[in-house]
Amino acid sequence: MVLAVACWPTAANLHYAQPLLEPVARSFGVGQGAAATVVTLTQAGYALGLLFVVPLGGAPGPTGQRGRVVGRVMSGLLTGILPARTVASLGADLFGRRANYVISAVLMLALGVVLRRLLPRRAPDHTAGYVALLAGLGGLVRREPVLRRRAVCQATMCGAFTTFWTAIAYELIEEHHFGQVQIALFALVGAGGAAAAPVAGRIADRGHGRSAVGAALLLAPGASVLAALGHGSVLLLALAAVLLDFAVQCHQVLSQHEIYALRGEARARINTVFMTTVFAGGAVSSAVAGALHTTHGWTSVCAFGTALPLAGLMVWAHGQWTARTRAWADAVPRPRP
Repeated sequence: MVLAVACWPTAANLHYAQPLLEPVARSFGVGQGAAATVVTLTQAGYALGLLFVVPLGGAPGPTGQRGRVVGRVMSGLLTGILPARTVASLGADLFGRRANYVISAVLMLALGVVLRRLLPRRAPDHTAGYVALLAGLGGLVRREPVLRRRAVCQATMCGAFTTFWTAIAYELIEEHHFGQVQIALFALVGAGGAAAAPVAGRIADRGHGRSAVGAALLLAPGASVLAALGHGSVLLLALAAVLLDFAVQCHQVLSQHEIYALRGEARARINTVFMTTVFAGGAVSSAVAGALHTTHGWTSVCAFGTALPLAGLMVWAHGQWTARTRAWADAVPRPRP
């Protein structure tokens, strides 16, 4: 529970800027694409933190409840991500856009003190040094095809997620003439996706993770298509946001459940590869989304958001086909010499 609560102010930092890109652009006299680099660089910095800090982590836990535990921590993460845009918009309207970051700085300092006091000390069960842990990441990538597939697929899902939420504020302002308070209220609809984490955790614990992964990869491009076709309706845009958030978070919990089962002694490094890839995909996608909206408008953003999870679906389908082919080959009796 401590880790779940710790996730929300940490992850919220990634999303404060998304609903504020229009006032940021006006304040600095830059275009939409340039303003979107605020989101891109924030996510890139988060990815670097994952790469250089997470390999040091480690936490024991009950294998049979892995999905439930991951789902609980992810719920804390979503509690930070989903309301962050609403809080940022309301804060900007009441106190100015810089107030969000002052409050966040205080929260993060307080969180550091709380975690220092509450987290138990844990001696590592290995003798590898920091450099060796980082060097071992490449070996994990080479030896674990499941990790590669799950990381790439979730990177495409995170890309669709950041694509939508990076550009939606521009669309709401230009197409529907929203102000910051209205954008804040719209951002609340994404909270419906928070229900995905515990649901996906239970699905994974019951052994239905593979089929659910495919369903999530199909739902995400469908949500982006809905966002393109329904851009003139705030209700349809809101429905697309809920469906997209649900699909992305469901896929992440299912993916983490699967990769954590690969190597119990290397879960922190496995999570490093997975999450760094995911946020790198999100960072690149946010930059592309800002540029696309500037040059070609909302429809092009939705087309990009559709293509990303479809690419992930192809990666998943190839992995399923490879696994079944290998299983069939192993089942065929070999002649004795």
